Amino acid sequence: MEQKGQVKRLPSEIEITLYRIAQGAIGNVLEHSKAKEARIVLEFLPGECLLTIEDDGQGFDVKKITRVEPSGRGAGLFTMKERVNLVGGSCHIESQPGRGTKVIVRVPIPERDGQED
Repeated sequence: MEQKGQVKRLPSEIEITLYRIAQGAIGNVLEHSKAKEARIVLEFLPGECLLTIEDDGQGFDVKKITRVEPSGRGAGLFTMKERVNLVGGSCHIESQPGRGTKVIVRVPIPERDGQED
């Protein structure tokens, strides 16, 4: 895992959200991607945090995942997006068959009143 920018503690709900998303994405890499390598980058930018999880695996057609199928396929992706939405962020997934997958999560960092969690 790589960290960029001025690393700081985030509100606990944001830290937990980013942790759970990374956990889910890594699980998808291990279970589905057949990747040789994966990379996680957490970047602290002014006013927001950017989490990127990327692999060099088999990829998939993102457009074909429009709902959670009865088999459960797609549940992880929809859960990631839902978690991010709950903290006011966004989640974008880029993938193509044979070209790996990249999950990009942006979460706003609220102004702190000098208080630590």
